[in-house]
Parts: sequence; C-alpha cells; structure tokens
Amino acid sequence: MEYPKSVMSITELTQLGYSRALLNQWVHIKGFPCFKSNAKRGKYFIRVIDMEKWINARKI
Repeated sequence: MEYPKSVMSITELTQLGYSRALLNQWVHIKGFPCFKSNAKRGKYFIRVIDMEKWINARKI
C-alpha cells in the first residue's frame, strides 16, 4: 500500500481504512514501530514502512 507520509498518526491511518481499535492495541505491543509525542496527552505516531514489515512478520 502507498502511504502519503512515512510517519502517520492513528487518526491519519484510520482515514486510510485501518481500524482505530486495532491500532490502539498494536501501539501497546512491545516492538511495534511507533512512538508517542511528548505532549501531556501525546498521540502515537507510527512508522508505516516498519508497520507493514511488522504485520507481514506476524501474518495478521
């Protein structure tokens, strides 16, 4: 799949068709390619190329 950016938020990925609930679960799994912003209620950002590799490695 082609992504408009290399790092995207959960909201941006849900607009591309990913499930918000599933992404919210994935960001809490150790080894998932994401990071959280330093803001008080920071949001998660996901490295989409690495996410594709992570999904393919687990055959999800």
